[in-house]
Amino acid sequence: KKATRRKPAPTPIGAVRFSRWALLYEAGHISHLSGIDADLSYVTVGDTRHFAVDPEVFDAAATWRWLEILEATARELGTPVDAILVDAKIKRLLQERLPKKGPGSLAAAKKGRAWRLLTLVGGHDAHHHLRIVEATDKKEREARRRLLGP
Repeated sequence: KKATRRKPAPTPIGAVRFSRWALLYEAGHISHLSGIDADLSYVTVGDTRHFAVDPEVFDAAATWRWLEILEATARELGTPVDAILVDAKIKRLLQERLPKKGPGSLAAAKKGRAWRLLTLVGGHDAHHHLRIVEATDKKEREARRRLLGP
Protein backbone atom coordinates (compact mmCIF):
# COMPACT_ATOMS: atom_id res chain seq x y z
CA LYS A 1 0.00 0.00 0.00
CA LYS A 2 1.31 3.41 -1.00
CA ALA A 3 1.80 5.91 1.82
CA THR A 4 0.15 9.30 1.35
CA ARG A 5 1.89 12.47 2.45
CA ARG A 6 -0.11 15.04 4.28
CA LYS A 7 0.48 18.74 3.77
CA PRO A 8 1.78 20.41 6.93
CA ALA A 9 -0.69 22.60 8.79
CA PRO A 10 -0.37 26.34 8.14
CA THR A 11 1.88 28.19 10.55
CA PRO A 12 -0.14 30.38 12.94
CA ILE A 13 0.44 34.04 12.08
CA GLY A 14 1.81 34.75 15.57
CA ALA A 15 4.58 32.22 15.08
CA VAL A 16 5.59 33.28 11.56
CA ARG A 17 9.07 34.54 10.98
CA PHE A 18 8.34 36.69 7.97
CA SER A 19 10.36 35.02 5.32
CA ARG A 20 9.43 35.25 1.65
CA TRP A 21 7.83 31.80 1.81
CA ALA A 22 5.73 32.62 4.88
CA LEU A 23 4.43 35.82 3.32
CA LEU A 24 3.55 34.00 0.14
CA TYR A 25 1.81 31.23 2.05
CA GLU A 26 -0.14 33.62 4.29
CA ALA A 27 -1.21 36.02 1.55
CA GLY A 28 -1.86 33.32 -0.99
CA HIS A 29 -0.80 35.64 -3.80
CA ILE A 30 2.73 36.16 -5.06
CA SER A 31 1.62 39.60 -6.30
CA HIS A 32 1.49 40.76 -2.67
CA LEU A 33 5.26 40.46 -2.58
CA SER A 34 5.72 42.65 -5.64
CA GLY A 35 4.21 45.73 -4.01
CA ILE A 36 1.40 46.11 -6.53
CA ASP A 37 -1.27 44.30 -4.51
CA ALA A 38 -2.58 44.82 -1.00
CA ASP A 39 -5.43 43.45 1.09
CA LEU A 40 -7.22 46.24 2.94
CA SER A 41 -10.11 46.22 5.37
CA TYR A 42 -13.48 47.69 4.55
CA VAL A 43 -14.55 50.64 6.70
CA THR A 44 -16.66 49.46 9.62
CA VAL A 45 -19.12 51.09 11.97
CA GLY A 46 -17.36 51.97 15.21
CA ASP A 47 -14.00 51.03 13.66
CA THR A 48 -14.50 47.43 14.79
CA ARG A 49 -14.42 43.91 13.35
CA HIS A 50 -11.88 44.67 10.63
CA PHE A 51 -11.21 41.72 8.29
CA ALA A 52 -14.30 39.95 9.60
CA VAL A 53 -17.21 38.84 7.44
CA ASP A 54 -19.83 40.91 9.25
CA PRO A 55 -22.39 42.79 7.12
CA GLU A 56 -23.81 44.37 10.29
CA VAL A 57 -20.72 46.56 10.77
CA PHE A 58 -19.96 47.16 7.07
CA ASP A 59 -20.22 50.93 6.51
CA ALA A 60 -21.19 51.23 2.84
CA ALA A 61 -20.97 55.03 2.57
CA ALA A 62 -17.59 55.29 4.31
CA THR A 63 -16.23 52.29 2.41
CA TRP A 64 -17.32 53.79 -0.88
CA ARG A 65 -15.65 57.11 -0.03
CA TRP A 66 -12.48 55.17 0.95
CA LEU A 67 -12.42 53.38 -2.42
CA GLU A 68 -12.87 56.67 -4.28
CA ILE A 69 -10.02 58.25 -2.31
CA LEU A 70 -7.73 55.27 -2.99
CA GLU A 71 -8.45 55.47 -6.72
CA ALA A 72 -8.00 59.26 -6.95
CA THR A 73 -4.82 59.31 -4.86
CA ALA A 74 -3.19 56.47 -6.76
CA ARG A 75 -4.01 58.13 -10.09
CA GLU A 76 -2.70 61.49 -8.86
CA LEU A 77 0.57 59.88 -7.77
CA GLY A 78 1.07 58.13 -11.10
CA THR A 79 0.29 54.57 -9.99
CA PRO A 80 -3.35 54.20 -10.98
CA VAL A 81 -5.53 51.45 -9.59
CA ASP A 82 -5.87 48.52 -12.00
CA ALA A 83 -8.61 46.69 -10.08
CA ILE A 84 -10.44 46.57 -6.77
CA LEU A 85 -11.37 42.97 -6.00
CA VAL A 86 -14.55 42.61 -3.94
CA ASP A 87 -16.98 39.79 -3.28
CA ALA A 88 -20.36 39.97 -5.03
CA LYS A 89 -21.95 40.28 -1.56
CA ILE A 90 -20.06 43.54 -0.98
CA LYS A 91 -21.11 45.03 -4.31
CA ARG A 92 -24.68 44.05 -3.46
CA LEU A 93 -24.39 45.77 -0.04
CA LEU A 94 -23.08 48.92 -1.73
CA GLN A 95 -26.02 48.85 -4.15
CA GLU A 96 -28.51 48.36 -1.30
CA ARG A 97 -27.05 50.78 1.24
CA LEU A 98 -25.73 53.76 -0.73
CA PRO A 99 -28.26 56.57 -1.05
CA LYS A 100 -30.17 56.49 -4.34
CA LYS A 101 -29.64 60.20 -5.18
CA GLY A 102 -27.22 63.04 -4.49
CA PRO A 103 -23.51 63.16 -3.60
CA GLY A 104 -22.19 59.78 -2.49
CA SER A 105 -25.19 58.07 -4.07
CA LEU A 106 -25.28 54.83 -6.01
CA ALA A 107 -26.09 56.81 -9.17
CA ALA A 108 -22.98 58.99 -8.67
CA ALA A 109 -20.85 55.97 -7.79
CA LYS A 110 -21.81 54.15 -10.99
CA LYS A 111 -20.57 57.12 -13.04
CA GLY A 112 -17.17 57.19 -11.31
CA ARG A 113 -13.88 55.48 -12.07
CA ALA A 114 -13.78 53.47 -8.86
CA TRP A 115 -17.06 51.69 -9.67
CA ARG A 116 -15.68 50.55 -13.03
CA LEU A 117 -12.66 49.10 -11.22
CA LEU A 118 -14.75 46.81 -9.00
CA THR A 119 -13.96 43.23 -9.97
CA LEU A 120 -16.03 40.44 -8.46
CA VAL A 121 -13.89 37.72 -6.92
CA GLY A 122 -15.18 35.36 -4.25
CA GLY A 123 -13.47 35.40 -0.88
CA HIS A 124 -13.20 39.19 -0.75
CA ASP A 125 -16.11 39.75 1.65
CA ALA A 126 -13.90 40.47 4.68
CA HIS A 127 -11.44 42.70 2.81
CA HIS A 128 -10.84 44.23 -0.58
CA HIS A 129 -7.83 43.53 -2.71
CA LEU A 130 -6.30 46.62 -4.30
CA ARG A 131 -4.12 46.17 -7.38
CA ILE A 132 -2.22 49.17 -8.70
CA VAL A 133 -0.49 49.56 -12.04
CA GLU A 134 3.24 49.17 -11.54
CA ALA A 135 4.82 52.62 -11.69
CA THR A 136 7.70 53.52 -13.96
CA ASP A 137 10.91 54.52 -12.18
CA LYS A 138 10.27 58.16 -13.15
CA LYS A 139 6.73 58.13 -11.72
CA GLU A 140 7.94 56.36 -8.57
CA ARG A 141 10.58 59.07 -7.97
CA GLU A 142 8.00 61.83 -8.58
CA ALA A 143 5.48 60.24 -6.20
CA ARG A 144 8.14 59.88 -3.50
CA ARG A 145 9.16 63.51 -3.97
CA ARG A 146 5.53 64.65 -3.66
CA LEU A 147 4.87 62.51 -0.61
CA LEU A 148 8.15 63.05 1.22
CA GLY A 149 9.22 66.48 -0.03
CA PRO A 150 12.49 67.52 -1.68
